[in-house]
Amino acid sequence: MKKNGQYVGVDEKFIPEDEKYVEKTVADDLKDDLKEGYNNLKKTENKEKTKKLFKIGKNIGIGYLALYGIIFLLVIGIIIFIFTTVIKTMNSYDEIKDETGNIINNIYDNAQGDYNKHKIELFNNNFELYNGTNNGIRVKNLLEDIVTNNKKNNNHIINVIYGNNNTSNTDEITSIKKSLDDLTDYEVDFDYNDEGYIYKVTIS
Repeated sequence: MKKNGQYVGVDEKFIPEDEKYVEKTVADDLKDDLKEGYNNLKKTENKEKTKKLFKIGKNIGIGYLALYGIIFLLVIGIIIFIFTTVIKTMNSYDEIKDETGNIINNIYDNAQGDYNKHKIELFNNNFELYNGTNNGIRVKNLLEDIVTNNKKNNNHIINVIYGNNNTSNTDEITSIKKSLDDLTDYEVDFDYNDEGYIYKVTIS
């Protein structure tokens, strides 16, 4: 019986002489051919596997690249969002600060204005009590108040006009006071400066 071109399970004496031996070079060549073929087949398979792996790797690489691109865009978007939010917040803060400053300034100005108005009213009220017709006693009291004011308040000196006298000197005002008659009626008029303070009293 022959298997793969050789006798198997046959006594050697029944094998023809010309088939008993195969030349070693032929066997080696055959073996080398088989080995080369096997190696070529392996190389071909390895190439195919490499191509497949490269293709898979390429797809994976593209996927990772796309993922990194998306992550990068998200990070940029978040940074832009935070930056614009900060800018808006700063602008809002500046607007609120300006608005608050304006409100505070208005309140201060109004308060200052009210305070100044109140100061002017307090100052003038001391003298306006004598506005109009008064007897000599009341006019003397007015002149005494003016003397006190002119001695203590250099910012708001009051000038007194009576007859030929036109003075803010306290001694001269005291002399005018002494010259007045207690029972005689006198007319008292006031003049106001630009700030609203009484600065001149005319007695006639």
